[in-house]
Amino acid sequence: GKWRFGDVRAAQTLLMGRCSRAAKEATSPDERPWLVSRSTNIGMQRYAQTWTGDNYTSWKSIQWNVPMMLSLSLSGMASCGSDTGGFAGPRPDGEMLTRWVQCNALTPRFVIHSWNDDGSATEPWTFPESVR
Repeated sequence: GKWRFGDVRAAQTLLMGRCSRAAKEATSPDERPWLVSRSTNIGMQRYAQTWTGDNYTSWKSIQWNVPMMLSLSLSGMASCGSDTGGFAGPRPDGEMLTRWVQCNALTPRFVIHSWNDDGSATEPWTFPESVR
């Protein structure tokens, strides 16, 4: 019979992860493969880590990221994280960045990665002395 893409979408993601890991192992046999995949599903933890996606700089995003990362971990995807400080939107203020760092400091994937509306970078050393 005929099949639609939606019927195999989960398999495609998993096979892409598996092929990427196999290619990394083949090209660098003496190195431990390290892959990050934005597209993930059950079984992907064998091949790559993931993150919660490009989040928005807001207190709601911090609130949503905690249960999302806990759910990923409980589902077997233990190596996960979120963009600390938010990826898109306004530059976080010092208080928000501090709380976000505290929230993500012990996650397996801790990264401060941003694309702020004003073109600035979210870097801890660019905030007041109380945040450093």
